[in-house]
Amino acid sequence: MASENQDERLARLRAEAEAEMRRRLPTEGGRAAKRRKMGGGEAERQAGGRFDYGAIQKLATGITGFLLTCQLQRENSARKEAGPLLARYLEQCRGGGAPAAAGSSEPAAADTSNDEAAEAAPEAAEQQEAASGTAAAEEGRAFKPPALAAVKVPVRGLVALKLAAHPVAAAADANGAADVSSSSQASSSFDAASANLVHEMAAALLADIAAGKQARLQHVQRIVPVQTTCRLEAAALQAAGGQLAALVAAAVAGVNCSQQGEDRSEGTAAAAAAVAGGEGASKRPLTFGIGLKQREVSGKPAAPAPAAGDNSGDGAAAPAAAAPLDRGGIITALAGGFEQALRQQHGLAAAVDLKAPDWVLICEVVPAGGELYAALCALPRALCTLKPKLHVQVVGRAGA
Repeated sequence: MASENQDERLARLRAEAEAEMRRRLPTEGGRAAKRRKMGGGEAERQAGGRFDYGAIQKLATGITGFLLTCQLQRENSARKEAGPLLARYLEQCRGGGAPAAAGSSEPAAADTSNDEAAEAAPEAAEQQEAASGTAAAEEGRAFKPPALAAVKVPVRGLVALKLAAHPVAAAADANGAADVSSSSQASSSFDAASANLVHEMAAALLADIAAGKQARLQHVQRIVPVQTTCRLEAAALQAAGGQLAALVAAAVAGVNCSQQGEDRSEGTAAAAAAVAGGEGASKRPLTFGIGLKQREVSGKPAAPAPAAGDNSGDGAAAPAAAAPLDRGGIITALAGGFEQALRQQHGLAAAVDLKAPDWVLICEVVPAGGELYAALCALPRALCTLKPKLHVQVVGRAGA
């Protein structure tokens, strides 16, 4: 009798332990059952479900992607919410554009819509991945990078997503790799096609939200397109400002850098028409404003610059570390490079206007790997809010 009571007690304790751990305990001589992973697979990886730790090394030369702002301790929820959404808009913008159809030998079916292609893409990718596993290994096929990969940043309330290189730009880089002989040219990896792609994705998402086709997000507050990144240094910001100037000049001239001139967003077309001034009207200077969000490296305050003539230590003068740029220095460097490039390289006059600018240059300071980087984009006024500060429009419910 006592043995039966003891067996019942052990069975009850075992059931309570399994309920608390949410998995079955191992049997005698057996192995513990692993907890089933929710989601996963190729679809989740392509939608930003995995971190790309090597992307931090590329922030200095420039990457494209998105920054998601959210409430504190809601970073994973924001990433899971925005990842599949952005993957759907990525398939829509890439699938409906001219670059995707340029390399295909057969025209796409006219009765296939972008929404159907976006829904069928993950299933087709999973079936193809499962069917060609062994054959791909034998053929030596290279690993396919995810379309959207998360980048680890030590900032609460911020999620960084890196966009894979545009197929057209990747092919151009592969074909022209042998022609690059200068180290300065090799260090620059500005992808104009991907920069226009993230702009089109953000414009399409904001247009659908404004039209009621897409519900506002629950965890994500803003989705900031990142057209390029650079170190938070004066020279790097000036060079990045020139890259943004090339994108703006192409939009003003009515030529989209990704060869999709007819598919430009309404906001971009409106900004270009405003600068042009219409028929019979004199062209006025292009106006722009800068929206800046500063952040610091967590746990590593910037050390003050050593005083002049301080040779303490071994008697040799240590090289003075460059002091981090303040708010005025960041704005001055970025605005100077942008305005100078517009004037000298594209023949456009530019002026600063913080009340109603034609274009808004957004600069998000992002700490990563113990250093500070600038995530930059140039957006037309129609996609931005002007008050209380210059920034991209809110996509979350809290800001509605």
